[in-house]
Amino acid sequence: MMTELITLTEEMMTFRTDRPETIGATIDVEIPLPARMPMQSFVLSGIITGCKPAGTNKEKTYLVEARIKGKSSMNHKILIAYLDFLKRDKMLHEARKDFDRLQQALTELKIRFTQLAAAVELLHNNAMGTLEIIKRERSGKTTLH
Repeated sequence: MMTELITLTEEMMTFRTDRPETIGATIDVEIPLPARMPMQSFVLSGIITGCKPAGTNKEKTYLVEARIKGKSSMNHKILIAYLDFLKRDKMLHEARKDFDRLQQALTELKIRFTQLAAAVELLHNNAMGTLEIIKRERSGKTTLH
């Protein structure tokens, strides 16, 4: 059976599954924990409060909502810590995206400054050439280089 956790709060969980669930039925959902944890997962029990089809005709899946019930003291602590982990992980993910966008913007800015420096150098060389022509015309002399 395929189950994909969509949202999780202290009171509710929403997940996608490949079979319909009966509203009012009790369900146990195994929540995998991140790697390098002493535990690999924990189980939350819930009562199904909603089940509706989701997906395409080829892919029959269902979006199931369940109210979490009967958490042990240990599962409650694990759930709170896991929710905190998810919140921090999301913040880190957003910070990484922001950092990547900033790096890209700085790279583009560097390219533009390089192009600007080349344009200024070309302008400087053109101005020096024009100045040399003006000097020659005023003095009436021709200088060979």
